[in-house]
Amino acid sequence: MYASLDEAGNQWKLTYKRELPHPTDEVWCALIEPKSLAVWFPAAIEGERAEGAKIRYVFPMGDAFGSEEAAMLGEILHFDPPALLEYTWANENLRYVLEPTGTGGTVLTFCFTFDDVAAAARDATGWHVCLDLLTEYLSGALDAAPDRKKKIEEQWRPLFAHYVESLGPGASTQGPPNGGPA
Repeated sequence: MYASLDEAGNQWKLTYKRELPHPTDEVWCALIEPKSLAVWFPAAIEGERAEGAKIRYVFPMGDAFGSEEAAMLGEILHFDPPALLEYTWANENLRYVLEPTGTGGTVLTFCFTFDDVAAAARDATGWHVCLDLLTEYLSGALDAAPDRKKKIEEQWRPLFAHYVESLGPGASTQGPPNGGPA
């Protein structure tokens, strides 16, 4: 359930693997539909959902992951419904691979590739919380932004402590993002 950290050339990669009891099509929709993303993802994603499309991330005011009215640009690198979604997040990379299980569920493998290992514990915590929110959203246990903010505040500290300990001091020198839980 926790992320693993590996070198990826001159970058670093966090990898998470989650087995979800939901069909692949349902998980796919939660990865791309704005209404779903608003509950579990740290930013709204504006732009066409297609390979090669330019996208824009807009962070809600006061969100625990972004500074007020912040925006970033990205590009969809791979869009192969319902199996593969990959896009850039500024100069970083997010990749989702969905594989159906034999029981009607889905194995979700999420990889986040980034440059600065000093941010690994912080980023591992943030994406871990997002994937927990996605899981709760898919299960029907989370459906509103206030629930999301409360969950982030509850989960951040213990997860960050875990990642600081497991990834070590060199991967832990950057703390929570601006406006995030301390």
